[in-house]
Amino acid sequence: MSSVTLEVIIQNIRARSEYTDNFISDTDMTLFINNSIAKVSDIARLFDTSRFVSTVDITTVNGTESYTVTGALDIIDVEFDDRILKRVNWNDRLKVDDDTYGLNWYDETYYYNYRGTKLYLFPVPTNSVDVITVKFTPETTALVAEGSWSAPITWQEWVYCDVLCKCAAKAEDSDKAWRAEQQQLEAIIRASSTDIGSVPTIGSKRRSRYLRD
Repeated sequence: MSSVTLEVIIQNIRARSEYTDNFISDTDMTLFINNSIAKVSDIARLFDTSRFVSTVDITTVNGTESYTVTGALDIIDVEFDDRILKRVNWNDRLKVDDDTYGLNWYDETYYYNYRGTKLYLFPVPTNSVDVITVKFTPETTALVAEGSWSAPITWQEWVYCDVLCKCAAKAEDSDKAWRAEQQQLEAIIRASSTDIGSVPTIGSKRRSRYLRD
């Protein structure tokens, strides 16, 4: 993991090309860089989710169904009382209390669904002191002046290549060399994982999504 500032990223990109600030301004370059960082983060998130985990605690309020999870792209897990709660389909949310639905809803204290920035709990909480722990993948924030981006070198190199492809498109140049290098780097990113060796270690039976006493 390496940290690099926006200024250094711009310098590195210009050093690899002839795209000076007379042709591509720092403002345009910053836009290209942030777009590329968001793209490589989306790629890495699919194959290495463990690098993108944030946690927040939410205290339930009597009669309140939805709770805002600020800065969340998607929910990984929701935990309460040593249980990993199940995500209920939005269309089935009203059936949580329906004994005829055919699922063991009573095994869970809550079920949840995530829409936009809102975490919905079902059934609607009636206890104002329950604390729900939400694990989520955060949204990618834009890199600004004086700001820095921490990422593996491979990701940084991918961003340099992607931005140079954008610069080439604006200049109506060929991006063949940058695109070829970018594809090689992307193959490495897609194959990487912090959980070394993705072979299952708990057996072939699917682990339950909630814990029992």
